[in-house]
Amino acid sequence: MGWLSVSASWVTLLAFLILIVSKFLLVRHAMGNIINDFTLDYLDSFDEERIYDEITIDEDNEYNGPMGIISSMNLNTIKFVRINDNEGNPLRQPRTVVVYKNLPRNCLLEVNILIPEGYSLYELIIQREDFVMLRKEVSYNGSGYKKYSQSEAKASWRTYLYYLLK
Repeated sequence: MGWLSVSASWVTLLAFLILIVSKFLLVRHAMGNIINDFTLDYLDSFDEERIYDEITIDEDNEYNGPMGIISSMNLNTIKFVRINDNEGNPLRQPRTVVVYKNLPRNCLLEVNILIPEGYSLYELIIQREDFVMLRKEVSYNGSGYKKYSQSEAKASWRTYLYYLLK
């Protein structure tokens, strides 16, 4: 009778390992979609009643906003990093200007910011609730009001753990 309980324990352990490995492989296969399944929109006109919070990035400059940021996921942090000077030359040492924490999903953050045409002054570094890091440069494209000129996203080991345990 002892061999039956020992073999049942081994079968349970093996089934658990197969479950963990298969879930990890599914998350790894879907990681491209997980990273890209994200909406972050710039709005140049929006309803005042929808505003969750407001921040000002450029105190000295006259801004051409406001700009609204809405996300389909909770955002843990939003960093505005100054990467260029007023003439468009890269700064030797980029500096973090503003850090905004905990923007709930589908809430509007009004941002007063200067966005010159042709080059980016600021880069957004965003950490989502699933620990994916997004980096986006903000620029004026001349036809549409605002757009992302470059973007990049990275998943960390915590992202895998988040989706494994979710």
